[in-house]
Amino acid sequence: HAEEEELLAFASNLLYKSQYTIEYEDLVSGRGLELLHQFVCRKDEEAPQRCIDAAQIVRKATSEPPCDKAVKALELHYKYLARATQNLAVVLQAKGVFWAGDNQVRNGAFVDKIAADLEKELLSHPKFSWINEMPVFSQIKNFNINIAGALFIAKRQASLVQ
Repeated sequence: HAEEEELLAFASNLLYKSQYTIEYEDLVSGRGLELLHQFVCRKDEEAPQRCIDAAQIVRKATSEPPCDKAVKALELHYKYLARATQNLAVVLQAKGVFWAGDNQVRNGAFVDKIAADLEKELLSHPKFSWINEMPVFSQIKNFNINIAGALFIAKRQASLVQ
């Protein structure tokens, strides 16, 4: 847990000058992936000291051969997404979860490679029985699910009013 505590302190200091604790969005966003990469590279004199953007990190993690630092950063990014999913699923008593977005589509092959580790992270919770049968779906085709979902709900609500 020492490395995780160091990561959380690093992120809080970088983002909030240590005045606030971080939240999941600080790690599971593009900005978060960049922060995680900085954290992974912080002690490596040969790693780039300047921040590289999230797209570059993903390219480095998924290239052949992959960059170990970029892979570690992307793994951490998805580890924290699994934890965020876990906590929201327990609190909201979710019956299923849908990981959506164009990044999810682009990073699908990477996520597939680490799926067993992500499942283990997701199910590592004191309320395991609440989430162990919950399906997690992943978007596989580029499509703005947010707009489509809002339109679906609007149409359904409109038909209820009539």
